[in-house]
Amino acid sequence: MSMKKILACMVALMVACLAACQQGPKKIPLYTDLGQPIVVTKDQPYFQVQLKANPTTGYSWAFVQPTGEALVQVVSHQYQKPDSNLVGAPGFEIWTFKVDNKAFTQEQTLSFKMDYERPWEKHINNVGVGAGAVVTLKVTT
Repeated sequence: MSMKKILACMVALMVACLAACQQGPKKIPLYTDLGQPIVVTKDQPYFQVQLKANPTTGYSWAFVQPTGEALVQVVSHQYQKPDSNLVGAPGFEIWTFKVDNKAFTQEQTLSFKMDYERPWEKHINNVGVGAGAVVTLKVTT
């Protein structure tokens, strides 16, 4: 094999690798309006939810796993501080979830609850003391 052919193959391989690296991972969609169902697909089982939060009050968001098979898992969550420098200004908690592959066998609607609570306060009948939010998912195959 001549040196020109080897060099041409190496250049082609490097160009292909660079093109693959530039595509990067899929962006995870972020939802701020929980009044509408979140559509998840097998190709994009990850999604993020943004919830207003103010940790200076002692409150934080907690994922409430629905009864039955766990088809939604928490991947991560983080606090995003406010743009304002005001003391006590609220920010957001960003929660990342993944829908389990078992959920994509048929089209269905799933939902789960997020409780806004102070972890040290007592719960009454498994209901958080603070406010809550319901997240509804439309699972498509």
